[in-house]
Amino acid sequence: MTFIYGILFVVFLGPLIALQKTFLHGDYWVQFFPWSFHYSEALRSGTGLPYWTSLVGNGFPLMAEGQVAGYYLLHLLSYATLPFQTAYTWLIPLHILIGGAGFYAYMKKTGTGSQGAALAAVIFSFSSSYGGCFYTTGTLRVLSWLPWCLWIFEGWLAGVPKKERFYSTLGLGVLCSQMWTAGFPQLAVYAFFYLFLILLLDARRKTGFVFLFVASSLTGILLSLPQILQTAELARHSIRAGQDVSFAFWGSTPPFAAVSLIFPDWGMLLRTSFYVGIIPLLFILTVLFLRKKPFEKTHLWLALIFFLLACGKYNPLYKLFVETFSLTAVRNPSKFLFFGVVSLGVLAGSGYERYLRSEASPRLLRRIGFVLLGVVIVVPCLAQAALSLWGPDFLAWGHRYAESVFAAKTNPIKQAHEYHAVIDQFFLQLKAAVSFQNRWIWNAAGFLLCGIILFGRVPRDRWFTDGRKYCLALAVAVDLFLFSFIGTGFIGNARPMSSLAPAPLLQDAKELAEKKLYNTAEWARSRKSEILPASSNMVFGIPHAGVYSPLILKRYYELARPLGFVDASLGRPPFSKDVWEKQRPLLDLLGIGVVLSNEILAFKDFRLVGSEGGRYLYENPNALPLIFFTYQWRTLEDKNQRLDYLRGVNFSPRRETVVEFPLAVASPASAPDAKEAKIRLREEVRVEAGLNAERPAVVVFRNAFYPRWKAKVDGRLAPLIPVNHGLSGVVVDAGEHTVLFYYDNGPDLFFERASLGFWIILIGLALWARKK
Repeated sequence: MTFIYGILFVVFLGPLIALQKTFLHGDYWVQFFPWSFHYSEALRSGTGLPYWTSLVGNGFPLMAEGQVAGYYLLHLLSYATLPFQTAYTWLIPLHILIGGAGFYAYMKKTGTGSQGAALAAVIFSFSSSYGGCFYTTGTLRVLSWLPWCLWIFEGWLAGVPKKERFYSTLGLGVLCSQMWTAGFPQLAVYAFFYLFLILLLDARRKTGFVFLFVASSLTGILLSLPQILQTAELARHSIRAGQDVSFAFWGSTPPFAAVSLIFPDWGMLLRTSFYVGIIPLLFILTVLFLRKKPFEKTHLWLALIFFLLACGKYNPLYKLFVETFSLTAVRNPSKFLFFGVVSLGVLAGSGYERYLRSEASPRLLRRIGFVLLGVVIVVPCLAQAALSLWGPDFLAWGHRYAESVFAAKTNPIKQAHEYHAVIDQFFLQLKAAVSFQNRWIWNAAGFLLCGIILFGRVPRDRWFTDGRKYCLALAVAVDLFLFSFIGTGFIGNARPMSSLAPAPLLQDAKELAEKKLYNTAEWARSRKSEILPASSNMVFGIPHAGVYSPLILKRYYELARPLGFVDASLGRPPFSKDVWEKQRPLLDLLGIGVVLSNEILAFKDFRLVGSEGGRYLYENPNALPLIFFTYQWRTLEDKNQRLDYLRGVNFSPRRETVVEFPLAVASPASAPDAKEAKIRLREEVRVEAGLNAERPAVVVFRNAFYPRWKAKVDGRLAPLIPVNHGLSGVVVDAGEHTVLFYYDNGPDLFFERASLGFWIILIGLALWARKK
């Protein structure tokens, strides 16, 4: 079985290792690739960590976006020393290998032989979770360290000497820190909960182990303070703050999705991936009928617990817990399935090893195989019968459900008929899935028959015994390879390497934006036809008014959402010429002076400045400058009234600024239009301008409002206030002034130094213990 891991590793990851392909599909192109590129450029240029970037969303705290993994040790090392695409690409197979090796080591520590340990590693790395890569490379990085945590835990439970226990506690603290900073804090929290349950459930537990785990967890937090605190601060000001329970329950796994253990495409239809392979499933079920070892009992409970947690809103206890404690900032309970797959991998490896040791008889495996074969035949028949009898009722109920979902949304992105279309499409896919024309039903039946035959009686000859092992290994490999074409994994995300040089039209857009300090936006008939979706622009250094992040700043998102280029991982409205026409003042306010389009636009004052291959480049000369000031302001304390006014035809950003509370000076009844401030210094985290105000004025800084930004007027601190709902501003008196806006990274530097101090103390303790 060990050689199968190597074969699958080369088949799936060979193109990445050879730098022929990299992860560019979907969210990778509009999030992880450009973020990592910008991060790498900052490290290699010597400018330091990119705490803030002006390239997306009129500014965004990039280091605080946990998925960037800016404090992750392997990122700091690789992106600072290797060419970007090499580092970005090789980190993927490296983490798969780290996780697989850790799983193998953990299984060996439990007393499992090399064959069973190898099967467990194969399931961890190449079944439905792909070592965590099914979701993002952030979840991959977090989960790759989990098996090594299990390895340390098994040492504790097996009774390692006290000196080794001290080292392992320090080591676990380091692993915890890497999971915190690896790029998905939510999954790190789930991982710590998973580890804590092991200490509670394992019969070999001792009270002291809980204290060791707490000490390791605190060590990990201290080593990761810069990332934890920055991400927590951003979360408070992001779209995630103040969500309702429906947000938290999005992505709940229906209980009947457990059938995806046998029918993987049914799981995909239900947006669930829980497949470990047919032959491994036989070994998992075998463990149920044997006298169980302590770690097997623990992982049986863990597999059940984490599947129930993944059920989310379908689990009354989970639903009650979330509603009682208002845990609405995180969503998608299906992420708990990652840990269920981890435990299933452990059970499969152990079951296989017990079969090899003759603790599980081939007869038992054949019986289980025949039962599952019956399930494969009967379940689709029952499903077809149910659809024949009650199909119209199911469809009608689905439409009513879609209407209730639509009615519950305050700002729906889709129309009601689109929700109906989703239900209709799901119903058609469901009918196809349960049909015997679905090849995945025959796949399951075929692999079950293969297992039944292989577990048949053979002569007790080494040639036959080894041949059966190789056939079982080959069946597992073929099964997981076929599954990879419907699982996201490596095949679905990998795309050929491409040049990072911008096309001529994009180069023109970049030069125009740099020359006049414009932002860029793109109008397209559909999202699929976009050539510069938000965040991908970072690769080319083109500032974009759009942004795509689950932690997008809430104020900016609320302001710009109708325009179609901001996305909080919740979808975004389609581009609409009517909306752009009506909200033209908002386009000007956001500094959108460069517009890309795949068709000719007739917006007022837009000037065509270039075209290439059916793409057009426009300049909007009415775009407002980076810093300007107005002599009039309007106070609108109610958020809804404020947003309605800003999006209406009566709003003129050149004439007035909208504020949220009365200022010390009353706004005059009439005044000249806005004037541009003269930029004297412009850096990512520091902008200085000079201005001469004839009377008291509000200075508008075209920068997303975020509390870390501060303002100084003539060298003295001045209150930075939110203006026009999502931007930054400061009030000045009449006269000449120097206004400085700067990002206060003092807290970040303090906690970075504190974290470095904790690292030094940790290394010192390890060296001291070694000498002693």
